[in-house]
Amino acid sequence: MKVRHLFTLVAMTAVTGCSVGGLLGQTAPGAGADPAGQACRWLGEQTSDAAPARLDLVVLIDRSASARDGKGRAWDWYRAVFGGAGTAVGDAVSFPNTRVPTPARIRVGAFDGEGSVEWVVGDLLLPHLTATADGYRSSYALNVSDCLRDAVGRAAASPPREPGSAVLGALDVDRVQTSAPDAEHRLVVATDGLSTQGCASLGQTAMRDLTLVRRIVRACQGQRAVPDLKGWAVEMAWLGHPGAGRPQPRQSHRKWLTSLWSGLCAATGAHPCRIADGRPPDPARGTEGVPVTVKDPVIAFASTERAPSPFVKKVFPENLLFPTGSAVLHVKGRELLTRFADELAGQAPESVGVAGYADDRGGTTYNEELSRRRAQAVGDVLRRAGLRGVRTEGRGEIAGNCPSPNAGDTKACNRRVEIVYRVRG
Repeated sequence: MKVRHLFTLVAMTAVTGCSVGGLLGQTAPGAGADPAGQACRWLGEQTSDAAPARLDLVVLIDRSASARDGKGRAWDWYRAVFGGAGTAVGDAVSFPNTRVPTPARIRVGAFDGEGSVEWVVGDLLLPHLTATADGYRSSYALNVSDCLRDAVGRAAASPPREPGSAVLGALDVDRVQTSAPDAEHRLVVATDGLSTQGCASLGQTAMRDLTLVRRIVRACQGQRAVPDLKGWAVEMAWLGHPGAGRPQPRQSHRKWLTSLWSGLCAATGAHPCRIADGRPPDPARGTEGVPVTVKDPVIAFASTERAPSPFVKKVFPENLLFPTGSAVLHVKGRELLTRFADELAGQAPESVGVAGYADDRGGTTYNEELSRRRAQAVGDVLRRAGLRGVRTEGRGEIAGNCPSPNAGDTKACNRRVEIVYRVRG
């Protein structure tokens, strides 16, 4: 996963004390937000006994266009994730929706269709909350609440860079260094789970047939697009709720979507996976007017499953894939096929066939064997991308593709590989 640090917060000692609001010099959206970064600065100034973190908490906010309403307002993700202000209970900060034991490491970031995370808080290390005076404990809990409200609000309000939501790319937190391997690892993903990119793309899926869920999961695994989240607990509890003014899924679609993300989460090795379609709170105040210049793919919520689409043929001329007389893909040809396979696998195709062809130069046996091996080489790339049931055959010099008899190099139009497939509507 590519990681961009918009603002990095390392809150361990007075030396590292820093401010989200101070770095930006502006207030965060939402009531009760930390206007000058004072809460985060205060937490950074607290002494720590250097005890290892008991909790590694990562909060990822989907900032895509579909997660906003027609006015550009984002959901109030702070209230959805945390539920409101926290209170000091023992050595933890207890929120209405969750509990944060201390010491803890917290990261908050935003993502869209780019496949990367932009960190608003890259490392917030909460010191151990000990049994000190009630006034201090109350201040501690209040500042944790305000700092997180500020960070989550900034993540939600930041404008998307690319269309859609590359959720699986954002989930790849395994590449982000874990400071406390023995801590509890908790990953919260605030997303509608709809305008996804890559192998889990829903643009060609009616979200009716549950058998497609297993095929999409297998395709993502075959593409190695499923991150390793063993040791993490994952929560995605607000699926299927795009912003107001956008097409809204029915309950049956949300059930399908919940099944898909349950399967993908299980494939990561995370446990437990809390996947649900709970509706998030109203849009956050103060997020109006965010410049959203990219548009998300339109997801059509069909009332009935549509029949498979007609067969589609994709033709790759010989010179794009193979050296002359060879069945070994050259580097650019392999890259071209891999990109095509990634896009096709995300559509969970109903059937895929690969046929190799040759011109009429050389012997018939030679042409059939060469075209067969080329089709097999292409089929191997498709299978590695997660496509199942790929059929390959070599057709030699039959079924010429040139418009009329030709000679010499003008017969290149016959030397080709064709991929014929169809996807469910």
